[in-house]
Amino acid sequence: MTIARDIDAARVLLEKAERELDPFLKSQLILEAIEQLDACVAEEISPAERTLIANLRVSHTRRLLTQLIALESISLDAWIGCTALLLFFLKDEVDLVIKENAQLGKNFKGFLRHRRREFLESIGKKEAKPLA
Repeated sequence: MTIARDIDAARVLLEKAERELDPFLKSQLILEAIEQLDACVAEEISPAERTLIANLRVSHTRRLLTQLIALESISLDAWIGCTALLLFFLKDEVDLVIKENAQLGKNFKGFLRHRRREFLESIGKKEAKPLA
């Protein structure tokens, strides 16, 4: 596949993830798309392609954050998947998005707190210092 087709395939996955209602499946689709985009960046790509990839990552991170914080409830498995995706694979994008939108950042911290205690208990840890 060419780089343009790879980027297009990743974009299709991101758009599918945006429409997905199940947060766990949503995070899996986004992860697959991010891996495709990362493979493109590892190749020789044009500045325009590099910008397009960066914009796709940021815009879909913003959309994911907005969708997740609006959820009334989320399973622990989905919370773990989404949290790992956001904190490990999209950390730079999350930092940029919440720097641009303080309210979204505040709401994201609430999302992280949502299942944190339950997660820590499931792995045998006591509650550490609270998230600010």
